[in-house]
Parts: sequence; C-alpha cells; structure tokens
Amino acid sequence: MMHRYNRFFRLAKRPVSHFMLPFFLISMLFSPATNAQATSGIEGEATCALNPRHYRWQVTNTGDSRTKITFQVIPDGKTRKTWLNPGQTRTIQQSRKFGSELSVTTGDNTVILSSVEDICPVEGIVLTSVCSDNPAKRRWRVKNPNDFPVYVSYEVVGSGQTGDFYLPKAGKGKIAFEGQTEKVHRFFTTNDAGGPNTLKIYFGDNQSQTKASNNQVCPLPEGSVTVTSVCSEKRNRNKWEIVNTNDKTVWISVAHREKPMRVPGLSSKKGGVVNAFTGLAVDQFKFSYNIQQDGKLLTFEDSTLAMGPCVELEPGAIVDAAGIYYVDNTTDFVYHVAPDEAAGEVVLTPLLKSPYGGTHMSLNTQGNRLFLVQSGGENRYGYFDFDDLTYTEVGALYLNAIYQVAFSPYGEIYFAANKINEVMVMADPESGVFESYGRIKIDGTEDGYIDLNGADMIFDEDGSFYVATHAGKKVYTVSGVKNHLLAVELAQTEGKLVTGLAVLDSGSGNLLFSAKDQTAMTVLDIQTGNQTDLDLVGLDVMGWGDMTNGGLTERAACEGYGAEVVSYTPGTLDGRPGTMPVAERMVPENALGAPQETDNLNFVSLGFGGELVLKLSSPVYNSNKNGILVDNPASINFGEMSYADFIVVETSYGRGNQNCGENRDRNYPEKVEVYGAQTLPEQDSDGGWILLTSESECRTSFIDVAEATTNGLDFIEYVKFVDVTDPAHFNSSADGFDVDGVIICPEEVATAITGEGRATGGSLVNAREAPANDQYSQQFFNRAPNEVIPPVLQKSVSIYPNPVTDGKVAFDIRESWENAEVVVYSLSGQLIAQDLINFQQPILNVEYLKEGIYFVKVSVNGNQHTLKLDLK
Repeated sequence: MMHRYNRFFRLAKRPVSHFMLPFFLISMLFSPATNAQATSGIEGEATCALNPRHYRWQVTNTGDSRTKITFQVIPDGKTRKTWLNPGQTRTIQQSRKFGSELSVTTGDNTVILSSVEDICPVEGIVLTSVCSDNPAKRRWRVKNPNDFPVYVSYEVVGSGQTGDFYLPKAGKGKIAFEGQTEKVHRFFTTNDAGGPNTLKIYFGDNQSQTKASNNQVCPLPEGSVTVTSVCSEKRNRNKWEIVNTNDKTVWISVAHREKPMRVPGLSSKKGGVVNAFTGLAVDQFKFSYNIQQDGKLLTFEDSTLAMGPCVELEPGAIVDAAGIYYVDNTTDFVYHVAPDEAAGEVVLTPLLKSPYGGTHMSLNTQGNRLFLVQSGGENRYGYFDFDDLTYTEVGALYLNAIYQVAFSPYGEIYFAANKINEVMVMADPESGVFESYGRIKIDGTEDGYIDLNGADMIFDEDGSFYVATHAGKKVYTVSGVKNHLLAVELAQTEGKLVTGLAVLDSGSGNLLFSAKDQTAMTVLDIQTGNQTDLDLVGLDVMGWGDMTNGGLTERAACEGYGAEVVSYTPGTLDGRPGTMPVAERMVPENALGAPQETDNLNFVSLGFGGELVLKLSSPVYNSNKNGILVDNPASINFGEMSYADFIVVETSYGRGNQNCGENRDRNYPEKVEVYGAQTLPEQDSDGGWILLTSESECRTSFIDVAEATTNGLDFIEYVKFVDVTDPAHFNSSADGFDVDGVIICPEEVATAITGEGRATGGSLVNAREAPANDQYSQQFFNRAPNEVIPPVLQKSVSIYPNPVTDGKVAFDIRESWENAEVVVYSLSGQLIAQDLINFQQPILNVEYLKEGIYFVKVSVNGNQHTLKLDLK
C-alpha cells in the first residue's frame, strides 16, 4: 500500500555558496509534527529545513518493537536502510538536487512524503567583530546558543566575498570564549577588502545580522616574536629565523612580499624560517609585526639584519688577529699559518671553508675581519667576523677577475683588476665603491708595467707595499700615489710561481710567500733577497691560493697642514746683532694651515739664524720611498724622480723658478735646515731631532723623511726649521727664510710634484733641482716683498751680489713690476750696455765686461734708480 502526502512552502531567496553537506544527515531534533502519515507503526512528516539547500523529514517508530525501514529520495532512487527503536525519531535531510519526495517502506507498506519549503526560524544568533592575528584578514565571531546546528551564509558588502558554514549546537563547538565553559562560538575570517569591511550574515527563516569590522590586530606580548639573521645554505638567498613564542599563529609582514606570512606558534613545536629573494639590499629588506597597546598599532622594523652564506669555524681552528692565513682555491679551505723558522717548517690549521669557489682574501688592519673575495664571476665579497664568528656578505664588485687583495695601513682595500691590469682602491671596505689607482710602472723602463694577472700584494707595518707577479716570477716594492705607482724589483723567486704573499712578525718582518705545486712556503729577506724554504705541515702540496696577514697599526687618514706653533725664535736682519724682522713678518701662525701661494703677506720670516717648530695635523710617513717618476711634460721636474714626503713652501718674491746655483749662493739664496721628530724633544735640547736635509735647502723644498725612519722613527709629527742663510750674499735688510706653510698629505704632495690637477698644470719646485723653465707657472709662488727695509736703510732697488764674481747680477725691485730697463755706464759716463729684465728673471749678464766700477741706471714704473756696480 502506498500513501502520498504533499505540502508546499515558499523559500526566500538568499546568497549561498558551494559548501556541500554529506549526502544525508540523521539526528535527533525536536520539531512540531504536521499532517503525519503512518504505515505499520511508522509515522513520517515533512518539516522545516535548517539549510536552504536541503529538504528535511522526520520518521518516528510508534510501535512497541524495533523496526527496520527502507527509504529513498525520489527521483534519486538510491535506497538506504536503518533501524528505529520503539518511540525513536530519525531526521532525514537531503540536498534538493536529488529530489523533493521521500519514500519510506516497512514490510510491504510504503508511504511517499512530499517536502516543504520552510526554513526553520532561529533565535539567539549573535555576530561580533573581533581582533585578527593576520593584518590582511578581518576576523568575526558568531554565537549559537541553540541545541541544534544552524546553517549560516555571509557576504562582505560590496566586495563580492561570500561563504557559508554550519554553526554547531551549543556545547559542541570547538572554541570557548573569554573564560566561558560553554562552547557556543564559531570564529572565521574574511579577506581585508579595504575601508570599513561590513559583514552581513543570513540564517534561519530569512533572518540576518550586519556588523562593521573594528579592524583591530590581536595583541601579542612584547618580545614574543623575534627575527634573527642566520646564514644561508644558498649563496644567492638570504635567510632569517623568525621565532614565535606565543601559543597561536602570528602573521608578519615582509617588505618585499605582497601578502603577510604565517609563523606557527610554539604549539606547533617549531618556529618559522624565512628565505629572502635574491638581490635585495639590507636596507630594503624589512620585517614588521604588530602589537596592540592602548588602542595604538605599533610596527617594529629591523633593517640592519646581517645576511650571508653559512661559514663556520673548523674544529681546532686558530683565530689570530696578527696571524697569517692561506686559502687553497682547490678546496676553498682557509688555513691559519704558523711559521717556525727555527724548526724549518710551517704548520697549517684549517680555519673555515670559503663560500666562494676561487677565493682571494685579506685580513683587515684591526685583525678582526677576514675579507673573502670571489676571484671570478660577480666577484662577490664579504667578511668573517672573528669577534662573533659570523659571515656577512657585502655585495659584488663586477670586475670579472680579481687575483690580488690587500689592506693598507689606512684601512683601505687594494685589489688588482686583472683584465685591465690596474690597481683598484676601496676606501670604505663595506661600500663596494672603488676607484682606479692606475697601473704600476716598473722602475728603469720606458713603458713597462707590472702584469697583475695572478700572484699577490701585501702591505707591512711601516706602509711598504709589496707585489709579487706570476709572469716575471719577481717580488717588487711599490710606492707612490694614485696614477703614480712605481715598482722597484726586490728579488726573483727562483722560478717559483708565487700565489700568495704575507709579512712575518705581525706585519713588521720579512716576507713569506706561497707558490703553486710547492711542498714548502718560502721566507724572503727584504734586505738581502735571500730565500729560505719552510716545509709544509698540515697540507701536502699547495695549488692556486692566496695569503694575508694582520697586525698592522691602523693609520688615520691624512688631513691638514701645520696645526700648532710649538716655538718661534726669530733671528736677525742680515746677521746684524740687535736687529729683527718687522713685526708683521714675525707672526708664526702665518705658517699654519694650507700655504696660500698668493701675493699677500702671509708667511713668517725666520730671520738669520732664527728657528720655528711646528706640530703637524697628521703624521708624515716615508710613503714615497721609491719615488714618484714625473711623466707630466707640463711639470718643471718632468722626467725626474722625486722622493718627497712633505713640502716646505717658501715666499720667493718671484724667484721660485730661479736656481740657487751649484753652491746655493745665487739669486737671493735664503736657506733652511729641516728637522723631524715623532714626539716633541725637550725644548732645551736638540736630542731627538733628526736632520732630514743632508744639505741646506733653498726656497720651496721637497723633504724626504727617510732619514727619520732609518733612525728608528715610524713617522714624524713635529718639524723644526732653522735658518742657515749666509749674510755675505745679502744687503743689510734681508730677514732670512720665509715659511708660508707645509704640505704633508701624500696625494697633495704628489699633485705638487707632478703638477697634475693644479690650475695651470705646473708644479711646485725645489729650486735646487730646477733651472729656469718656461713651463713653470709663477702662480705657485708668493711674490710679496722679501723684506721690509728700515727707513734708514731703505732702497727701492738693489743689486746683488755686489761685488759681482760670476758674471751675472740680480736685481731686487721692491714694488710691483713686470719689466724694467737697465743701462750700464762707465765711470766716465760712457754707455756700455742696455737691456730689459722682467720680474720672472731679474738677471743681467755682465760676463763680457772688464773688472772695475760701473754705474747702473734702472728705469721701472716711470722711476729711475742709479746704483754702483763692482765687477771683480
């Protein structure tokens, strides 16, 4: 027997998602029965649905025995069976797509139950906006206090985001809230759509609630999220460890990512680890995480995180700031090197493995960072820090091939760019910014330059620069400055192919070099060139490699000139007792700072026998020990070699280009002796002063400090000038050597030597070395009057020497002038000679005149002056 029951209810339209329930759900649920149908003790009815996508029916066993029923949804036709105990009710719900009628059979009886469209009303549903752990998500809480599950669908208004889910009945939810023991809440998130993010939920019989997001980020205990830089197994990827000590997931932002990143909490038994993308600079890679405090959102950032590949010390490694190190390019292992000359061996202990294939290296001057440079490819480089045992990769140099690296005592990195055969210098080792210092010229050759392809370079404690070569199998000493590097051969390496170079005794002793295919390292005596092998211990044979040493005393960059007047004792006028230079010429502070090289009275006169002691702004080292070969044709000392380490600029009244003569007694020969000291000697004693000038200097002079270093000084920082002018060559108004200032920094000294970079391309000049030269630029010397003559002695024009013994007479004209006419008369008034002189060469040749007395008439600036000339 078959019965049919039909009932129709309207279904309100509401948004739904593609969320699917199981094929059917059977549960105990209270619901009022309507128009029940019965078959053999079984009653059934259609009832309201909890989910608008389903139909729902209730089947009850009204009999007194356990009964088996068979049911199927029509027209789906799939049959299912279940047992009902006496009085038991089963709820059957089914997706509407499978049919709208339920067939229930027990024994031979079948009843057909039609569906109803009703959705059950629901009470007590509450929607709340709550804080979110993820700054890219909005978080919501829905409360269901009912004893049955509730289907909910939602939409974020205006964003297109929709979804649905079941709210478990009270007591069956997964989450309690704010200390409640009853589990009645469900939490879910939506994507941040920008703006207020208004959420609308639908449930029950066309019911809804609407709520705007509070956009709060859930608070975290301060310090509960930490970001630590760690080394990366992949050289081109940086790595950080992010630890979350909370018991829940935390979301963090990474600057280069578009979306936040999930970091598991301690409940997951591990912290998160993040890999960065290749090529990001340190200051572009930022982490941030959020903490809510007093309603304010705080963001913590760290843009100074170290990064780089994994480099770790080997067991038993020796870290020595003043030590020597060797890297084997076959294995990329760096070794600590311990030479024992007495035992005739050198012990190599593994230190660490380089992150680069093919490495050159240098230990910085402090000895706490070992810089490693990739020889090819991008020339990536970085440093291993001996203090915290970490490796930091700095960047890349992109020079194609780098085979030599060395730190100078000034903390600069020198390295060889082999493809262009030039020396590069990086003033700041962590900047990646470098400049070319040019090629290294070989002394004694016209156009020979060191082949920098291979071998090594190194500096020692006193600033000596050594370069070894592959091609010539030689070691050179190098000195000079940018674009004026000069090499002098120190020794040949007896056929050994040098790969690395270091300095013994903390950078102050002989050289030690490694060579390819050798079973020993070699000590090279820098004085004699003798070589001694030390057998390898810890390494069988050397391949391609590199060496370095530390222990150098770091020097501050040179700056300034004369800094302080220590003492000034003026001498006399022309050696006459009781006389002194005029007051405006006895201002010793005029010798401080940069030499002005102008027409102003800006110097200090020493007076005959006077003395001036200055403290310098920076130490002066024996930097130019191999000389600067002047190859600038515009320089007055073109083609010559200069060994100057500092320059004394004297006021020369236009005579800077006039030679003082072989005996230094011509052309107004004001002279000085120059002394140097590392520390200030006792004021009442000359002990401690080293005479730097082997013979007295005349006018502007280039001074070599080699004599000081030969006598055991590391540098000079005090300089003393002593006037040794001979009064016999002057009239009674002369006030001796005039000091305009000193030039002490190597680059500026080189500029003055070569003239390169100066306004007119000329150069300062040691008058002892230079004859008159048309290429000389008068701009580089003061032309202020040499002396101010007391009124009783004053003459506006004078001649010297007088009497004349060498056939030439010079004119001292005490006013601004360019040219003057000179006429020579005999005692009887006969015209003997007539000529023009100029301020650059105020000299008249009288070699053809016979001995005797003559009158000389000088016409200058419209005025005439008559002088007596005694010719011997």
